[in-house]
Amino acid sequence: MEFLPIELYNNIFEYIIKDQIVTVQEIDDLIKLSLVCKKWKELVECMVTSIRIFQTFKGNQNIIKTIKSLNHLTNQNIQNNNQNNQNNQKNNQNNYLPILCRLKVIQLCFGLNDDNIKNITPMLCSYKFISTINLSKNNLGSNSIKSLKPLIVNNNNGEGIGKGLKLVLAGNNIGVQGARRLSKYLSSRLCNLVELDISNNKLNDNGTKMLMMALVNNQSLESINLSGNNIGKDSVVYLKEVFKYNQKIKIMDLSFNWIQDGSYQLLHFLFYNRLRRNQVSLNLNYNKIQEIGIQQINKLFVELSLILTYGIVPASLEAGQNMGGGGETYTRMSHQPKNDFSNSNYYNNYRGDSSCFPPIFPIDRLDINGNDCEMDTTKAVYSNLDTLRTQYNHMLLKVATN
Repeated sequence: MEFLPIELYNNIFEYIIKDQIVTVQEIDDLIKLSLVCKKWKELVECMVTSIRIFQTFKGNQNIIKTIKSLNHLTNQNIQNNNQNNQNNQKNNQNNYLPILCRLKVIQLCFGLNDDNIKNITPMLCSYKFISTINLSKNNLGSNSIKSLKPLIVNNNNGEGIGKGLKLVLAGNNIGVQGARRLSKYLSSRLCNLVELDISNNKLNDNGTKMLMMALVNNQSLESINLSGNNIGKDSVVYLKEVFKYNQKIKIMDLSFNWIQDGSYQLLHFLFYNRLRRNQVSLNLNYNKIQEIGIQQINKLFVELSLILTYGIVPASLEAGQNMGGGGETYTRMSHQPKNDFSNSNYYNNYRGDSSCFPPIFPIDRLDINGNDCEMDTTKAVYSNLDTLRTQYNHMLLKVATN
């Protein structure tokens, strides 16, 4: 067993189990030492904040031994718990309290699968104040989501893990069926999660669609990572519904997917949704957005900048005129008539009415690197977004002071 004093200030260090099998005897020795004196017991209970097991064991027997060792950390035997009657549980209730009462982070990446994850979940639920559970790079499939339900959703009695949990399931094999189960739990008003990383899980468009529909009703999740899931353009349509009804989501990672278009429509919706009350960080790096799609985003930012400057898009800005940022020339959107802006009260009245736009700049961060477009076009988007942000914040400040 390896003790590493990572951070000695504040009397906190990390207890790390790394690249080795932790035996039951070693865990028992730790527990016995905590009973030697009160001071040592306080050290064990108060200083251990993180447990990490990284190695993927080849033999299932080694995995079982490690799970058994982990269960001893809570000073309880899960199988015996199910057999004890209510009186025995009452008489020995101290035996069911976790030793590591300040444990905040636990990372278990050693080959867990649908069968043995069941034996880990009760142990994880015993830590009421844990903030991060990392189960990435295991062999978890769709059935694992059902086993993890106590971590994701509290029951009606208020039992289970506390609110504000970050759950990392990256690099598993959850798939569409797992996404179906997960979407059901995310829709619950008792959902615990504030961050969910489900990247590289073969969700595809069907699984992503289910999750997006669940996020419409979710009121706890603030960040979701869906990168590397073969998501195409069909899923982008449902993102608008998420941002329309969900005011909690702040970070969405859609990088390393197959999104080709729809990003312009999504950004357009964010800027023209007056009910939006928080900023969004959107990661679209390394998708398949074409040159024309990036140009549309650029034109959107230019037109918004002109609206903030003049109240309308000036009629003098005709097709072919340089719009800056990367040497591109301005062309009016094909779906908008030439006089669309000058005839629209929505845009003309913005100067005296802050309700024409969201009360906060809707984009906190936008990443569109690595797509199928020229580097200069991407740079122009970032430049025009920064300009727009400055103008937008100036407008909001001016309205607030009037």
